[in-house]
Parts: sequence; C-alpha cells; structure tokens
Amino acid sequence: GAEALLRWSPEVSDNVEPKEFIPVAEQSGLIVALGAFVLREALGHALDWPLFDGRPMRVSINLAARQIQDPACVELVLQALRDAPFPPERLQLELSESAQITEDVGAVDRLRALKSEGISIAIDDFGVGYSSLSRLRHLPFDTLKIDGTFIRDMTTDTGSKAVVGAVISMGQNLGLEVIAEGVETEAQKAHLLAHGCTLMQGFLFAAAMPPAVFLDWVKSREADRRAG
Repeated sequence: GAEALLRWSPEVSDNVEPKEFIPVAEQSGLIVALGAFVLREALGHALDWPLFDGRPMRVSINLAARQIQDPACVELVLQALRDAPFPPERLQLELSESAQITEDVGAVDRLRALKSEGISIAIDDFGVGYSSLSRLRHLPFDTLKIDGTFIRDMTTDTGSKAVVGAVISMGQNLGLEVIAEGVETEAQKAHLLAHGCTLMQGFLFAAAMPPAVFLDWVKSREADRRAG
C-alpha cells in the first residue's frame, strides 16, 4: 500500500511545505474542504493501481481532527467511495493521536461508523500525543503507526529503543496492526523485524513521488517480483 501525501507547488514560488500550509488550513477552517479534495484525488489515483503479488493495494489518507469532528464526515467519505467507485476495505484513514478525538464522543462514534463500513482506522504518530492509554484501548483503531522520531533514534538511544519495543508489544497484544514510520536504514529495519514489526514505511523503501511515477514504480517492482 501507500500513504497519500499532499504537496503544494505554486507556479509563482517555491514549493510550500505541509508544515506551513496545513496549520493555516486548520486555523481557517479550510481543512475540511481540503481534506475532501485529497480524499477524492487519492481514491481516483488508487483506482489505477495494479495488483501486487496478486493482492489489491491499500491507500492510507490522513484526516485532521476538524474533519472527523464535522458531523458530515461519514457521509462525505462514503460518498467519495461510491463516486470513485472504490472498495472500502482498500481505504485506511489515519488520525494523529490527540485528545481532540479521543475525548470527543461524536468523533469516536463517526470512527465506529466508518469502521463498520469496512474502512480501517489507524492512529498516526503514536507516542507523541497526550491521550490516555486507558481511553485509546476502547477506540475503534485497527492500526497503530509508531512515530518516526522514535524509529530515527532507536539504534543509538536506549530510551527510543525501549519505547519502540514496548509499542510493538502493546499493539500486538491489543490485536492491532503495527506500522513503523520513517524507516531509513537497514539497521532500523533489522531491529524492527527482530521485534516482530513487519510493516514499515520510509525512505529506505521509497521517497514520496507523484502519482504517475508511483504507478510506474509499482509496475516495475511487480515485474521484478514475477521475474525473480
């Protein structure tokens, strides 16, 4: 699978980083409309993805807290799936760990409604938020994504190494899929595999790329797999 990333490339200036324009979109309220655009675009591109090793690939799309707090969120997502049309089981929605979501009953109900439609729900950037573990275990998450800051330091810092091991163990004991973000070296990959984490993303595997380039890259990898 792959995660959909939003990039802004104005014609009259250099690229604008997400850390610059996403907070502005959140503060202005435009994040809801922007998120709807990203959802439709990502589903449209993912429709063209070929099978890999005989299996359909999943697309992961980030949701901001403001989006899941919007009462229209569930219908917006389901309508986008119908319009594509795109199988719900191939969609994963990612939300950063935040009290805004975990303490909002309406938001949690919307997550449950989306999950009941076959969409998987991931908690992103796990380990850097401040929500309580007792609350998290009752939420409808399928996947736990370990924040890349811990992965970056785990081969040199004993604290990060301990956190990563504990998060992997906790996720597995809760029956969750565990994905490590920001994997950049073979040493990090080996450490994660030794701890039972087999799902990873990061520059070790590929950098972010435009949709058409990604499609060619996937086709090339599938061809290599078949040839091998």
